[in-house]
Amino acid sequence: MTGAALTDATRGHSPATVFPSVEGLLRRNEHGIRTTTGLAAWLLEQAQVAVVPGEAFDAPGRLRLCFAVDDPTLETALTRLTAALRALASDSARPLVTTGRR
Repeated sequence: MTGAALTDATRGHSPATVFPSVEGLLRRNEHGIRTTTGLAAWLLEQAQVAVVPGEAFDAPGRLRLCFAVDDPTLETALTRLTAALRALASDSARPLVTTGRR
């Protein structure tokens, strides 16, 4: 996700999944979203992108993203996800989501 400064993500058991940390975003956003369940619901509503709270996979503070789709679908989803995350933390200069390895 270009421009979202992704660091601190953990790969899933499948090569098509990743678990980026969203803890910083949950601590500071203007919409009062403080849980990964709330963030997942907000992303589905606002961006029409389905993600799964990491708690369902013993990964608290993270979202499960799956990339097992065709390229056009993936490009659309990433564009929508990036725009929604930017809007959620529009007043912050710090990274929205972080990826990397645990």
